[in-house]
Amino acid sequence: MKHDAIFKSVCKNLLPLVVAGSAILGLPALAQDLTAGAVFAMSNDRAGNTVVAYARNADGTLDEVGFFNTGGLGSGSFEDTAHGLVLTDGAGEIAPNNLVEPGAATQFLLATNAGSNSITVFEVQPTGLLVVDLQDSQGEKPVSVTVNDGLVYVLNSGETNDDLFDASGNVINNCTTGERPEITGFTMATDGQLRPISGSTRRLSGERESGC
Repeated sequence: MKHDAIFKSVCKNLLPLVVAGSAILGLPALAQDLTAGAVFAMSNDRAGNTVVAYARNADGTLDEVGFFNTGGLGSGSFEDTAHGLVLTDGAGEIAPNNLVEPGAATQFLLATNAGSNSITVFEVQPTGLLVVDLQDSQGEKPVSVTVNDGLVYVLNSGETNDDLFDASGNVINNCTTGERPEITGFTMATDGQLRPISGSTRRLSGERESGC
């Protein structure tokens, strides 16, 4: 495979994972206050997954607040997902979809740990992120999460190969090894704690690539 094709494939898969949204952009933010407006990004590092947090100032500039360990592992690969990180108040998604405006005093950031099959829940505080829960994703390689009305659903892609390239140097397409993807539901308490919903796991009807 030519280098330009490899570059395009790599960029396509990298950007949706590591860039997460912020609070509503029309609201002014106080410097160094993550609850007033922020941008979050995730490393997906095999050695230890981390989230980097940036506070958004009133003029739109960003200040790095710090790096925060999820307690899980990344896959070290390029996961084709736009919802590896989700900001929520428990009622709905504040970002990246901006489905609800932030109204609750407490905001939570959900992070998928694709390398250790787990979900981390951070409480978003003005000066940092606090881990309040770490739950098994109930499947292989969680890559996406969504929240609505106190319910959290996780998509496990089923992918078992985290390598980026084969022995010949060609890019390995996502979701071409392992099982078909599955979804699993959780309830989310007001303190951010997740509890698996019994019997909620469902295997998707499509082929393996349908989880990507």
